[in-house]
Amino acid sequence: MDPSAFLVLSYAGRGACWILADESGWDKAFLFDTAYNDGSDVQVYVLPDVGDETAAREYAERYARRVGQLPLAVRTSSRETRDLVVGLRLGYPGARADAWDGGF
Repeated sequence: MDPSAFLVLSYAGRGACWILADESGWDKAFLFDTAYNDGSDVQVYVLPDVGDETAAREYAERYARRVGQLPLAVRTSSRETRDLVVGLRLGYPGARADAWDGGF
């Protein structure tokens, strides 16, 4: 497996995820903050259809490690707040992950 810059994931509560607004439960997503060893950070939103916080954490951590394998230039942006936002639509056919960095 390729190395990952991923360091830590922490639960940040439940809330709305505007990049998932076309999905049921978008306003009750599980929110996780992640940190990487190069100073970048990513917020991961997981829709509630995955089940509970434990299941959402497992998905978030799996994707956070993979995001940590991306080049730093992909994980950073010119925004002053967060480098990248990842929204996970899981648990049904056609499931996907979306990302937004404010620059594309």
